[in-house]
Amino acid sequence: YSLSRWHGDPWAAYVSLVHNLLKQRIDRDAFAIVDLQGKPDKSPVFLEEALCAVPAVKGCLRATSDMSVYLQIVDVLLGCIQFDMKDANGYYAPTSKRAAEKRELVNFLKSRLKLQPEERFLPEGDQFREWNTPSRFTVERRNW
Repeated sequence: YSLSRWHGDPWAAYVSLVHNLLKQRIDRDAFAIVDLQGKPDKSPVFLEEALCAVPAVKGCLRATSDMSVYLQIVDVLLGCIQFDMKDANGYYAPTSKRAAEKRELVNFLKSRLKLQPEERFLPEGDQFREWNTPSRFTVERRNW
């Protein structure tokens, strides 16, 4: 992938790609919670402005998962789902000690959910999200 489109600036590329991805994928009002990436001091590009320029994004919170125990739990659970999908597709070497440790956590979680170790959290073809109720957020932008 070439950064020439962004004059070699990885931060500008990141912000642009995130903006375009959200613009293409979000079809209803949403509040974006994004990882707290370090903005280069000299860059005039702000992630929050780019995200809030997406018509469906009504507000933005930049956070790391250690800022909230709830975000940390979601981070771990999503990691388990991602590991389970990759593991089912042979992504990890059978001798990997790190994969074995993650598999132990995933299997513990599956046992708590009454799933067998060979069962997947998400069967092939299922999606990660289901929108069945409207989300409502009040967002106020100010210069502090």
